[in-house]
Amino acid sequence: MNDSTYVTHCYGITKDPKTNNFMMIMEYAINGSLRENLNRRFNLMDWSEKLVILCRIAKGLDNIHNNRLIHHDFHCSNILSYSNYLTMITDLGLCKHFKTTR
Repeated sequence: MNDSTYVTHCYGITKDPKTNNFMMIMEYAINGSLRENLNRRFNLMDWSEKLVILCRIAKGLDNIHNNRLIHHDFHCSNILSYSNYLTMITDLGLCKHFKTTR
């Protein structure tokens, strides 16, 4: 999925030696999650900006599904805002392949 413009790139995985929790290494999203960004800026955004964000989310889901994957944990905290218009889907840790019957 690292070839997608709408899904956050994962550069690697690391493990915290103290907690043994695994963490994904990815680019820092300066505006945080979509929820955080909308809580701060919703009334400042015009509808065209909101529509661009929605289209990017739809294209990200389309990329995921075209790779025969299902996200399995899709919510607004798993959508990151890198700038006002640059929004990407993240946390593909629970993704699973699906079989087509075509």
